[in-house]
Order: sequence, then C-alpha cells, then structure tokens
Amino acid sequence: MDLKELFRRALASTEQLDYAGALDWFGLRLMPPVNGQPARSWKLEILPDATPGQKVHLNEWLGLGAR
Repeated sequence: MDLKELFRRALASTEQLDYAGALDWFGLRLMPPVNGQPARSWKLEILPDATPGQKVHLNEWLGLGAR
C-alpha cells in the first residue's frame, strides 16, 4: 500500500485528518467533548457493538493476545 499521500497530508498540511477508518479497524471511536468541556477532552472509546474481529485486532495491538 502506498502511504505517500497520507503522510504528505498529515505532515505538510493543516487539513483535518479522518481517523475513523483506522480506529474502526480496532473497534474504537473518538468521542468529542460534551457539555462545554475543553477541546483537549476528546475520548477514545471502544465501540459498544465492536465485532469479534475488531476486538481481536485491539487486543493484539495492546499486547493482550486474542481475548
């Protein structure tokens, strides 16, 4: 897979990056701040309906093995 364009956008521009596809692979999502919380309070959450495959990817990435 050619990642040249991805890295160019990520490093050479101020364009907002879309993390949804990468996070979905692991059954994760970014949740924005609520109730006037500061921008730094975004949260990374496990999808409540994560598939068994997504859970395997997440556990392997975290070094927990297939659980």
